[in-house]
Amino acid sequence: MQDSITGKLSSHWQIPAYAQKKLLICTEYESQTVSGVWGEFALSRPVRTLILRWGVATGPALLRFEWQSESFEWDGSVQVGGYVDAIHTMRPSAQDDPLHVILFGGHPLTYHQFPTEQPENFHYSIAAGVSQNITTWVLPYDSPLMTDVRLALVHNLRLHLYGRVPETTQRLPLSLPITLEGVTVFSS
Repeated sequence: MQDSITGKLSSHWQIPAYAQKKLLICTEYESQTVSGVWGEFALSRPVRTLILRWGVATGPALLRFEWQSESFEWDGSVQVGGYVDAIHTMRPSAQDDPLHVILFGGHPLTYHQFPTEQPENFHYSIAAGVSQNITTWVLPYDSPLMTDVRLALVHNLRLHLYGRVPETTQRLPLSLPITLEGVTVFSS
């Protein structure tokens, strides 16, 4: 158990202004919106496990983590395992390049950085105790990662997606457009 019931998500990475009011720390007892560029929060009672969610207490789970003193040193990264539900291709405005929007149903992964080696299997890294939810990922139109995402959609393959909360959502009509940076494809 922690010694204190206050904490912060980061001490190095500054949470973008648009995200500061949208991130919630959720426990089995309560939900608390984080505040400021470091994502500070105060809980009413000590807990071991916290879930970082987007928007509302039942919103998409971005991370599940165990209590740490000082800071969780979150860097805006998001890792989720699941299935591609849909792909939407759009041009946010006439002057913008087209992009892909991926709707992804899944669960947060247990590690909080890009893995340095292949996970043993799909389920090995899925965070326990977090219900499935939908996250929205954005990918440039010409990204080579789109080949793997399309393959997974067509063949109903499981994926681990790795990305991060972007610094800005300027001209993107999405609440949470996670920038896709990496993909692991698993056989069915």
